[in-house]
Amino acid sequence: MVRIHARQKAIDEQTLLSKGYTALTAIGAGAFGRVYKCKTRQNKVVAVKIINGDKFDQKEVDIAVQLSKKNSPYLSGVTKSMEAGDYYLIESEFANGGSLQSILDSDGVLQEQKAKRIIEHTLRGLLVLHAEKMIHRDIKPDNILLDVPEGAPNVIDHAIYKLTDFGISRVADAGGLAQTSCGTPPYMAPEILLSEDYDNKCDIWSCGVMLFELMTGQLPFRGQVPSLVQQWLKPPPEVAHASPEGADLLK
Repeated sequence: MVRIHARQKAIDEQTLLSKGYTALTAIGAGAFGRVYKCKTRQNKVVAVKIINGDKFDQKEVDIAVQLSKKNSPYLSGVTKSMEAGDYYLIESEFANGGSLQSILDSDGVLQEQKAKRIIEHTLRGLLVLHAEKMIHRDIKPDNILLDVPEGAPNVIDHAIYKLTDFGISRVADAGGLAQTSCGTPPYMAPEILLSEDYDNKCDIWSCGVMLFELMTGQLPFRGQVPSLVQQWLKPPPEVAHASPEGADLLK
């Protein structure tokens, strides 16, 4: 359940209404803004991210718009952005299946083939991102959305998994490298947490962490930086029910 302070939610609803959106329900909240399922004046259902003005980063919009032009089914597309008083709004397509995190919260552990399919879709989205010399830097279940075809008998097996939230994505430098340390610690590659130069392979590390989590219901590495560094020195716990191929992939 998404929790937003009642006063902030009331302000958000009025801000959205001023731009023609009727807020239906809150579907996400984080340090940089809130996301609502909304209906437009044309009765189209969309997702709208509302960001405090001092937290707004035009680069997020530019990257999302550039990626939307690639028409990849594995990337969540941005429709438009606009200023609204003290806030900025970013409209994107609405994914009707919620986030991968909600699946983890309800199901806990997924069968290996289901987990592999989710990671395959994520990697297909990353192929487009990386071809544009971009690094996502925050791959995690919260940032994977499910687009479920109407009438699908099973959500997990029939959903298209879409990569979203390009708030801290960046274009790498001429050498394909980046320097800024950012992301969600348990999913972050060692070179990022150790403040070293890194490239788009950091996104692949995060996919590996996510695969382990999908198959076991827990993270392979937990805690903050000092603890994580010590854990990296040891192999992650074995997954007893993994196939030989799956176990090799997790290594």
